[in-house]
Amino acid sequence: MQTIPVLLHSTAMWTTLLVLAALIIVDVLTAVGVALAKGKFELGKLFLFLRTNVLPYFIGYVALLLLVYAAKYVSFPEELTDWLQIAVGGVYVFILGKLVASIVGNLQAIGLPASTPDAYSTKRRR
Repeated sequence: MQTIPVLLHSTAMWTTLLVLAALIIVDVLTAVGVALAKGKFELGKLFLFLRTNVLPYFIGYVALLLLVYAAKYVSFPEELTDWLQIAVGGVYVFILGKLVASIVGNLQAIGLPASTPDAYSTKRRR
């Protein structure tokens, strides 16, 4: 019996896409804020940023989701379906990390406090 990955459930699939879309919007808005703060905003650069840094990741993730979704209707071997699910999860985590890092960098460039506590610090707060 073929295992159906968790991401095939429409709610989970749409939730992941909505989270990515929301983070992309926040990333774009913070990047525009940085450009405006520096007085270097150009609409052409915004479109270039979207075309080269945003769309490839989003389209690639959607393509992987569609491949996993197709596995539900095509008799893929269980091993392939399992690997596809792992790949989708890995790509999702990678894109989330990249977006969060970009947002934090943009917030720091604007001057907002967006630092994280140093987990490897040897000094303990008392």
